[in-house]
Amino acid sequence: MSKTKIILVCISTFCLVLLVLIVILIPSYPIKYKSEVIKYAHNYNLDPELVMALMYAESGFDSNAVSKKGAIGLMQIMPLTAEWIASELNDKGFDLFEVDTNIRYGCFYLNYLYGKFNDKILVLCAYNAGESRVREWLDKMEINKDNIPFTETKNYVNRVLKLEKYYSKKL
Repeated sequence: MSKTKIILVCISTFCLVLLVLIVILIPSYPIKYKSEVIKYAHNYNLDPELVMALMYAESGFDSNAVSKKGAIGLMQIMPLTAEWIASELNDKGFDLFEVDTNIRYGCFYLNYLYGKFNDKILVLCAYNAGESRVREWLDKMEINKDNIPFTETKNYVNRVLKLEKYYSKKL
């Protein structure tokens, strides 16, 4: 085999290995319901990247998702929270499995939490662990992404923030 062929084989092999590493090491997350996310994120003064990240973390974009605790749909909204949101929005009836409704209610609730906490970390904590629990934590200490008292919530917040970075480059 000539030197030129050996060099070409080495370069081809290197490029193939590099491509495989890129595919394995660089995550690729789907983008779904983009128009609804952008619409309601803007309606409720939210970053679409955050909404997309939260929705992916909550349900993996499964509009039929139901958690063990009873949260429903894309943004995993609890039925009692949805009833309160519906009363705030003067909705007579709602279906949390319906994509548009779930995203609208989730964005409404995120906006509400921003009004209460005005801090992305606290908002995400409240979305995951509940508003009253976050208030209890704040009575005892300051909260940042490194000292969230519940491991599940800490992991959730860090995952949403990581996903938000990803989606900020894609939306």
